[in-house]
Amino acid sequence: ILVAEDNASNYLLIEILLKHTYRLIHAQNGREAVAFFQSHHPQLILMDIKMPEMNGYEATSEIRKSSADIPIIAVTAYAFTEDEKRILENGFNGYLSKPIKAQTLLQKIKEFHNRSIEKRTDAHQRVMWGTIRQTAKLANAILDDFLCRSVVLTPEKLQIELKKNEF
Repeated sequence: ILVAEDNASNYLLIEILLKHTYRLIHAQNGREAVAFFQSHHPQLILMDIKMPEMNGYEATSEIRKSSADIPIIAVTAYAFTEDEKRILENGFNGYLSKPIKAQTLLQKIKEFHNRSIEKRTDAHQRVMWGTIRQTAKLANAILDDFLCRSVVLTPEKLQIELKKNEF
């Protein structure tokens, strides 16, 4: 988890809550957050809004140019409904208001972590089924070829033919 937080005591609280469960990367401003995102490829980002050099909105905008998928959760003292609306309209996936409540933080991270796992699983299954379809098409083509030549196709011959075609 990349934690973009310029206030040392706020980061310390997050670190205490998460360090035993997650590997944390600490960025002290928005520029570092963008650089650390590109170099460390975190699975989730906790982003303060008000930071020096580059604020959370700007950093999120830069990160979104590289990834629309990374979950970015705003962590901010801005707590009005219109603030939350603005945050969600500007590329963030979620919102936590300060002061941070341990249970709320852990629940929000778990929610986005589970979504991330589901997306990766769906993508893996699509690739797997694509490979299965390709293998089935190739096996059918091999069967057709053997039938046309009136040759008996044994499981061993099928394996040999599949290996020839890199399956």
